[in-house]
Amino acid sequence: MLTPRINPGVCALRIYDQQRDAFANDPDNLRATTAQVNRSKSDHGPEHWMPQVDACAYAHDFVRVATRYQLTVTAARAAALQRACT
Repeated sequence: MLTPRINPGVCALRIYDQQRDAFANDPDNLRATTAQVNRSKSDHGPEHWMPQVDACAYAHDFVRVATRYQLTVTAARAAALQRACT
């Protein structure tokens, strides 16, 4: 899952109950990966974890999903997403 689905207050993402299933199963929010990569990402956002391969594509996908679900992105998270593409 690109965007972490944890306590909204912890990750500064706000999602409403009626959107939860759509969010969790949205193909744009899912990415095939290895178990090792999945464990290293855990529920971290891009300010704490970024893939070693295709970080810019990951950042674009993250922004697309955050925009679709009107999620709040912290300044630290936005900076990490920008750095991924520079």
